[in-house]
Amino acid sequence: MANVKCASLSLAASVVSFCHIFLVFIVAFGWFIPFIYVTYLHGVFLFITWWSWVFSGSCVMAKWEYKLRSVCTPGVEQYSNGYLNYHFRKLTGWAPSIKFIRFWGLSYLTLGMLLWINNYFNFLA
Repeated sequence: MANVKCASLSLAASVVSFCHIFLVFIVAFGWFIPFIYVTYLHGVFLFITWWSWVFSGSCVMAKWEYKLRSVCTPGVEQYSNGYLNYHFRKLTGWAPSIKFIRFWGLSYLTLGMLLWINNYFNFLA
């Protein structure tokens, strides 16, 4: 029974991870996809992601995936450094520091939000 529970939690964590990757692409490239940009989804996801990073210290979806995965492997520390750090290390064997990821991630999100707001409200026009 425990194996079934762990398998279902692992599947749920993988679904959360897939959705997380999907949202990262929307945040990173939503300005390029007309439907996402025109319907305000890009701005909404930028704001939610920025809010999560500033007030939660990390992405809420990354924390959710970590919690799901850590139920069956309580000693797992591989996710504790953050989602991007973990996946960089998993894919390449190397990962940038947490401070580097946090600084550039928040810079990108802040700049993206400012450009998005300027585009819709024409503050600089």
